[in-house]
Amino acid sequence: MGIPINSVSIPRRVSSNGFVGMSVPNWGIIPHKDMQTQPKAELIRQIKELGIKMASAVSDKEKNDAVAQFQKLSAQYMSAVSPDRNTLYREAQDEINKMSDQKQLGKKFEGQKTLLDFLNEHDGYGIKNGKAYPLACGGAVTPIYNSQGGYSFDISSKGEVVMSIDPAHNSVTYTRTAAEATLGNEAARIFWGAMDSAKTTQNNDFSTGGVDFRA
Repeated sequence: MGIPINSVSIPRRVSSNGFVGMSVPNWGIIPHKDMQTQPKAELIRQIKELGIKMASAVSDKEKNDAVAQFQKLSAQYMSAVSPDRNTLYREAQDEINKMSDQKQLGKKFEGQKTLLDFLNEHDGYGIKNGKAYPLACGGAVTPIYNSQGGYSFDISSKGEVVMSIDPAHNSVTYTRTAAEATLGNEAARIFWGAMDSAKTTQNNDFSTGGVDFRA
């Protein structure tokens, strides 16, 4: 689901490749504690400039580039209240490796559960569907059995799911916390407001032939 910005959608969940043995998540677009960022006033200035630039964008490439840049600025804007996703992700990887070897995950683990699987779960062996495994940093990772016969994993902090790992699709997503959503919406309003203001100015200039009658 996204936040509509006129014809643009800024995602609440952002996908980024990454899992054990694969490329790591793109931390440049995933807000996290201690993220390298700029002062808030500078972020606001850049978001406004981006909104003005978006107002005159014509091609899909220009629009997509603006959205990509906004994702980075928005992530920095939200990071002031973000959980330590970097540590959560690293510890979740370690915990998942303890639960099972790679052959049980994603595409490498096909078919439905066997009786032995259920018996092993009952006896506490292997991966237990829906069980929250605690992490040293205070969070938890929960395996969720999926229709492909493997598992995805939800990573939570303070009772909120903040990241998900989907080995079958080689992807990692993050989900905003309530506090991040507040700042993310604020950043979107700044972007949207600057874009609308710039479009209004452009339309007025067009209707008056570029002449300023306020003088």
